[in-house]
Amino acid sequence: MVGPVGFEPTSSHAQGANLRPCSTTASWDYGPPMPGSNVGDVRPQHEGRVVSTLIKLKETVEGISVESTTNYIEGFNLRYWSGDSLLSRVEVVDVTVDPSRYEVYLYRCLSPIPFRRYRRRREYLKAAIPKGLHKKVLLLEGRAVGQIEYAPYEASGYPIVGEDLVVMNCIWVLKRAKGHGFGKLLIKEMTEGEEDASSFATIGLEGHWSPWLKREHMELLGFKPIDSITVTHRTKHPGEVFRVYLMWLKKKRTAEPPRWDVRKLLEGVTFCLAHPLYHPETLKDRNLLQEHDIKRGETRPSNAY
Repeated sequence: MVGPVGFEPTSSHAQGANLRPCSTTASWDYGPPMPGSNVGDVRPQHEGRVVSTLIKLKETVEGISVESTTNYIEGFNLRYWSGDSLLSRVEVVDVTVDPSRYEVYLYRCLSPIPFRRYRRRREYLKAAIPKGLHKKVLLLEGRAVGQIEYAPYEASGYPIVGEDLVVMNCIWVLKRAKGHGFGKLLIKEMTEGEEDASSFATIGLEGHWSPWLKREHMELLGFKPIDSITVTHRTKHPGEVFRVYLMWLKKKRTAEPPRWDVRKLLEGVTFCLAHPLYHPETLKDRNLLQEHDIKRGETRPSNAY
């Protein structure tokens, strides 16, 4: 049974109800209250346009108290407590479908910086959206708590290439929303939405001061490291060494590993100013990063390539 996450409240249903298979025009269909439940007919039944697909249930929940249904959702810790479904409060919206309506999400994302349009991001969106860029925002009770951005490698923000490859620019779930499997939900949005993709790639950071795109987080989401470089940052935390990994998530058995252009990667990225490897326009040097020789404890000069 598949339940979409986009919906518009239209009518009422009982809380703490059984989950039944539903059509693709309704997000969830709840049956009558479970025997012995003390919840009333107070929550809305959600029907309407399918915005995105969520997850599959292992089986229909029948004859089990509401408090015991947590583990019946495959792969995610989405709870049903006291008849209140977290699923019913979650919506995933593709903000690239209507850029003018969702412009604030396209430019500002979830970072704590003021919203403003800026040239580099505008140019990237203009070039990448027609080529298949998607940015999806996870809303919990109408508030943005997570996001994922990805595109075919031709429209990616990273110098990563591969056959039938989709590259994830970023994924982010706010700390206050952790523990509910929202990261895996967003990965599922990407992998199931890109039906023709053979595999997916991104980067992972280790030893970097930023909490974003950490290697261990990417591994928890299913990616595996297949290559890495050791670098230092030219303007921040000088002399502090960290590693950048090429991360890979294989979808099809015949998929070939992706490749990356290390020389280009050392320049940093320009598609998002909140990115840990963003190359600021005030930095006139070509490279943001310098490769570091671990054995010698030396940093390679920028002109080494």
